[in-house]
Amino acid sequence: MAARARLLLRQFRNMGWKYFVPWVLLFGLIPLLTWRYIQSSGLTPDVYDYMRPGVYNDFERYIPMALVWYLVLLFYEFVDNPACELLYAYDGVKKTRLIDLLAVHLHIVLMAALLLFGYQFILPGLWQEFGRLCIILLVYSCTMYGLMYLAKSTLFAAMAVVIYHLLGAFMWSDGALFDLFSEMRIDGTQPLPTNYTPFLLWAAILLGLGVFLNRRYVK
Repeated sequence: MAARARLLLRQFRNMGWKYFVPWVLLFGLIPLLTWRYIQSSGLTPDVYDYMRPGVYNDFERYIPMALVWYLVLLFYEFVDNPACELLYAYDGVKKTRLIDLLAVHLHIVLMAALLLFGYQFILPGLWQEFGRLCIILLVYSCTMYGLMYLAKSTLFAAMAVVIYHLLGAFMWSDGALFDLFSEMRIDGTQPLPTNYTPFLLWAAILLGLGVFLNRRYVK
């Protein structure tokens, strides 16, 4: 386990400047957009109510993209590299990359928690958004994992998730078929299990598929 942790740290270090792109996105672009909401509101007494929907949407739009970015960077050598079989033969045992997937997932969850903690001081109640974000990130992590090993390509998996994300987060209206984001609105009309059961089931299936294919992976 210690050796695996050191390998993960080395993989993150090897990302170089690319590692900091999600940090700029989350802690640079999102606050900048928030400041624009404040300016466009005219600093009226209800400024916080005015900017809240925009902030929610920005969290849902940009934080999942950071997850996709890290997954591509971390898994590329294990999926797309023609000699990747050698990496799986470490210690003579075929290993899944679930630890790597979990590490990236938790890394983004912690980044999101840090961002929401800062926003909590100006927009109380934002922690309800954290639960929705965790569901989006879980679905995307499992989907990426399954599709990467099914298509034998990190870029194919990333493009599939990004296309869905762009449609769901930027284009589809509430109620669109298979729109994960249509369930994210703060209306309180449906309980969590009813809303998200299909998506969580999809995530479980893709995760199981990823584990199955990962154990037998040959490029």
